[in-house]
Amino acid sequence: MAAGLSVATLKSNMQQRYVAYLRQPEFDIVVRSYVGAQIYVGGEVKTQGVYPLKGVMDAMQAVVTAGGPIDSAKLSQAVLIRHRADGRPMMRTIDLRHYMNTADMSDHVMLQPGDLVFVPKTAIASFDIFIDQYLDKAIPFNKTLNYNMGSSVFY
Repeated sequence: MAAGLSVATLKSNMQQRYVAYLRQPEFDIVVRSYVGAQIYVGGEVKTQGVYPLKGVMDAMQAVVTAGGPIDSAKLSQAVLIRHRADGRPMMRTIDLRHYMNTADMSDHVMLQPGDLVFVPKTAIASFDIFIDQYLDKAIPFNKTLNYNMGSSVFY
């Protein structure tokens, strides 16, 4: 089984297994596809989903792959969730807005298979949802607009 192994590790394993049968076993390993290499992009992007991780990709490229951020996206506090070797998740906040505005690579993060990039809502977008859910739907009131022309009477 080669799943989950690096090319170097697989090559080393193969050499160890065949040393009993061959004098100096040498192997060339060619990766034809990265079936399991995928990332997840969610939150305030145009098309949330699972995307293949082909080659080298950073968090901003993942957001662009998902159709780009929508108007309510808070790019300054995007979140990267990655599983450590022991299986526990770790979270890191990434300032994609700063990266877009300055091309400063100090907060540049390269993605690994299984990473999740989440772009949260801005505060005003969250407030808008609060108004809709807790005021508009919970407290019934008439939202019609009336316009009076003063005391004029029309005949």
